[in-house]
Order: sequence, then structure tokens, then C-alpha cells
Amino acid sequence: QGRDITGGGIGADALVSAKKSEAQHADKLGFNPYQVNKVSAGQARSATVVATHGEIGVGGAAMVPPPPSVARPEPIAPIPSVGEISDEFRQALEEVACHASHVRSITTMKTIITNATTREGEKFRKVRLSNAKIAAAIVDVGGALDLMMSVGFVPSEGEEDGETYLVLPPGEGGPAWLPEALAFMESCIDGSK
Repeated sequence: QGRDITGGGIGADALVSAKKSEAQHADKLGFNPYQVNKVSAGQARSATVVATHGEIGVGGAAMVPPPPSVARPEPIAPIPSVGEISDEFRQALEEVACHASHVRSITTMKTIITNATTREGEKFRKVRLSNAKIAAAIVDVGGALDLMMSVGFVPSEGEEDGETYLVLPPGEGGPAWLPEALAFMESCIDGSK
């Protein structure tokens, strides 16, 4: 026989009242925020990309502004203003530089950007975000997705596997300032050694 550990039968009434309140709240919202949903790591990453960068539509990404962020610590080394490089790229690189694993992140991004813009083949223009190395270097590092998007990569949902990818569209070679940006990324890597 069940025991009431709160004493006097009050616990059962409080539980029923709380459940009723949760049901009313769920009805008002139109969904149940108290319901546990099981998703795969890939689905969770896709949801994070959508929440941060917007839904992926047929014509590419419909961008929405990312949620406001908390104050960032000063970057390890100040990011100087470099000629023609876009402000969006510099701000994203500055945010990446604040991250503890910034060298690995910048190195990985530089390699991906260089391969995508200099080598032939779709495999060099498409990066699966659920890949562990890519997740650690790009998805989990603040500013890294923004940096990749500032040079022309767009988020895309894989038709066959439902995974989220960063894709440099065919015919896209990156902005005119990309060589200077890649050289600057290299200097950030060298400056940290």
C-alpha cells in the first residue's frame, strides 16, 4: 500500500493541483513544455542551428538574428582592422579567438575554406555539422558558424540523411577579400604558437 510521505494526505492534492496547472499551461502555449522528447545528436544540432541561424528554406537560409549574447571576455590577442575584410568576418573571428580551443577551430575552418575554394568536387564544399571534429571546432565554438557563413557557406539540410551541413554553393568562390582573411587566420594561428 502506498504511503504519503508529506503527511496528512496534503501531498496528493498538491500533486493533482500541480498537474492540472501544467495541463492548463500546456493548453495555453499550444504545446507541452513538460513533455520529455528524445532526439538524436544530429537532430539536436540541427535544432540548434535553426534556433541560432533560422530555418533552412528551398532558396537557402532565411536568416534571423541570433539571440542576444552575454558579454564576452577580451580576446587573447586583439583582432586588428584589416583592409577590405568584412566586419562580420572580423567580429566572428574575434569571438572565436575568445574560445579556449581557438587555434584548433581557426585551423580547421581555414582548411575547410581553402579546400572549398581551391579544390574541385562537392565533397570539399560540404561539411556535416554532426561530425565530431567539425562539431568541436565549429558548432561548439562561439562565432565559428558566423565566420563560415560570412565567407559564403550556408546551412543546408541533407535530403537523404536529414543531417545539417554547411555548404559553399556551386560557383561560389568566396568574397574578394578572402585571400586577406585566410592570411589573417594564418597569422592568428602562428601568433598562438
